[in-house]
Amino acid sequence: MSAKVRLKKLEQLLLDGPRRNENVLSVEGLLDLLVGLYTECSRDSPLRRDRLVSDFLEWGEEEEEVWGRVRGPDWEFCRIVAWFGL
Repeated sequence: MSAKVRLKKLEQLLLDGPRRNENVLSVEGLLDLLVGLYTECSRDSPLRRDRLVSDFLEWGEEEEEVWGRVRGPDWEFCRIVAWFGL
């Protein structure tokens, strides 16, 4: 299977989400995973010395500066946008 076919399949799984298949992660689940990983790695951890982890943390800091901290009303806004498909 070519990379384009696999990418298209993965994209469709994410777009369908858990509504069609309970074993598939949703976009929200993946975002929660990234936030959790960033939080755990950003604490005083020996993992911070790893180059890939430090690159990930730098990327996360840049994104955090742009978007700020996620708050409860942000999730409500996301639900409304997702409901209407904007």
